[in-house]
Amino acid sequence: MGFRSKCSKNLVGCLIRHKYAAVSAMSAIGCLASLFLYTTTVKNQELKLAAEFQTFAKTCFETIEDDVYGDLSVLKAIDAFYNSSVLVERDEFESFVSPFLAEQPGIRTLGFAPLVKENLKTDFVKSCRQTIAPTFQIWSLGTKGEPSDANPVRQSLPIIYLAPLAGDSGVLGYDLNSDFEIRNTLENSYSQNKIVAGNLPPAFANLGNSLIITEFLALVRHNRQAGTRDNQSETLIGYTFGVFDIDELILELTGPLCREGVNLDIHEITDDDKIDSLYAF
Repeated sequence: MGFRSKCSKNLVGCLIRHKYAAVSAMSAIGCLASLFLYTTTVKNQELKLAAEFQTFAKTCFETIEDDVYGDLSVLKAIDAFYNSSVLVERDEFESFVSPFLAEQPGIRTLGFAPLVKENLKTDFVKSCRQTIAPTFQIWSLGTKGEPSDANPVRQSLPIIYLAPLAGDSGVLGYDLNSDFEIRNTLENSYSQNKIVAGNLPPAFANLGNSLIITEFLALVRHNRQAGTRDNQSETLIGYTFGVFDIDELILELTGPLCREGVNLDIHEITDDDKIDSLYAF
């Protein structure tokens, strides 16, 4: 009897121990399963948020890119305007570009400089003195920054139209072809038949402390292909250019995003792979 009783007690203890071990094991498995499900859920949520952010960031970038190209498209529009006209007078130029200036505050100035051959400069100046200003002349800047007559034996690209003109009338007649760096920029635009960024013409002195970029576009007759420098006089009408206020342009493009609580960092990667922050919002 005593033996059976001892065995019964041991059996009961074993059963109890196995029962609690099973419960503990089930609890552990349940915790691990819950942890796995939680981790998986969190990971999936993170992946979802990351995908949503990537989509949002791509949309923001494309919006900014479209707006930038939208501002630059005014130069393409001027190109089409000149190619569809026999002659563009100053008031026609101003009327054509005024809607762009009204809608895009990042554009400070739009201008036009025709190609003037050496043998036509005298007649060209006489005509401009009747239609633009009585004192009009083609000029450049001397070695000390003083106004001087443009090179008489070189083709000139005098600025004859500016919009808006207020405050910049002294720029009229400045020969873009007289500045070596700008001349290289213009030739690149002509040879590549595209908009090219370049230096601000030094004749401009009333644009304050804003960060400025100037874009140039060769106006080439559409019935001919842009070619080498030798046949420019046959294909080139002149150059149009836009002076853009980068501070205003960035504010215009990023303002709606900032109001939505988006933090933006606009930077450039230099030639030595350094990252320079330009704007942070």
